[in-house]
Amino acid sequence: MVRRAGPRPRARRRGATILRKRVLGVFPPHITLSTPAIAAPGGAAAAIVGRAGPLNPPAGPIARTHQTLTEVEPRIPISAATRPGDADSLFRITQPGSYYVTGNITGVAAKHGIEIEASNVTLDLMGFAFIGVAGSLNGVNVRAFPQSVVIRNGSASGWGESGVDAILAANSLLCDLLCADNGLDGIRAGPGFTHDDVREHQDRAVSARSQARRPPPRPSPPPLTPSLTPSPSHPPPPA
Repeated sequence: MVRRAGPRPRARRRGATILRKRVLGVFPPHITLSTPAIAAPGGAAAAIVGRAGPLNPPAGPIARTHQTLTEVEPRIPISAATRPGDADSLFRITQPGSYYVTGNITGVAAKHGIEIEASNVTLDLMGFAFIGVAGSLNGVNVRAFPQSVVIRNGSASGWGESGVDAILAANSLLCDLLCADNGLDGIRAGPGFTHDDVREHQDRAVSARSQARRPPPRPSPPPLTPSLTPSPSHPPPPA
């Protein structure tokens, strides 16, 4: 069978028209398309040009919508870059503020883990462990007689001296701490300190320069004494 030469079948142009309708149907109503020569016989593919509506930005500078890292986490992480140590400490806090630990801290001989030398400091151990080694000093050491120091939420074990030594801090708060297997005391606290859920294992008890602040005891109820006066509803038995 011999095919006769002639124009291409209309089915192809009809298919191109259907494709054009489908392409036009996927755009939102506010976008108009210009399709000048879609599927022209023997020609190249036609370009589709989209025109969106006008952009009207507000007047003045455009304000940012994201938050900086300081706004997301305003506390200061403990690291060698932010709070470097000195001759007898791995890390050193010298300014008031709120600080947090980002990982376990392993001690070094003849050094404290973290040393605090400022008042109004909150140190969150974030549940991480302070692991001492032979010849190390204190896991957390407070010096220079600061006030209002908070140390919370972590553990300290294996230090050559104490897990947490806050004996020089006045009015401190120690909470959610676990200290075990340290050379001297588990925790040493200064005058007026408050503690909550502080536990020690195989260390000496919490050593303090003064009695810790605790909630006042509830008053004891008055003693019960038997009454010798008969009740009106229960007359005495006949003699």
